[in-house]
Amino acid sequence: MTQWWNSVYSDVIIQLPQSIVDCLKHRIQNTKIRGKKCELNEESENLKGLFDRELTTYNNKKQCMKMNNKRYEERLQELLEEYEAEIKRVQVISKEIQGTQYSLLNLRDSANW
Repeated sequence: MTQWWNSVYSDVIIQLPQSIVDCLKHRIQNTKIRGKKCELNEESENLKGLFDRELTTYNNKKQCMKMNNKRYEERLQELLEEYEAEIKRVQVISKEIQGTQYSLLNLRDSANW
């Protein structure tokens, strides 16, 4: 990867995924500050702000995804526990039915004697 940004921004850019860095490059190339097109390698407070905002946005989205994943995992665990409880309930009912069938067969057999 060719470094197209000023080295001042490297500490911020290194934390961003390549896709966001590519988008930033495109945005900077097409942005005018005070009527003047930005140079990719220039050092400017406006560019520093752009990189910082993008990093903040990225970190916020990443945090939201982590929280959503955690909620999803918790809900999945709840559903798994409900499923396991339902299986146990069905197994108990099944054993009761088998016991009842056995009793009925015994009653029928004893009535035939």
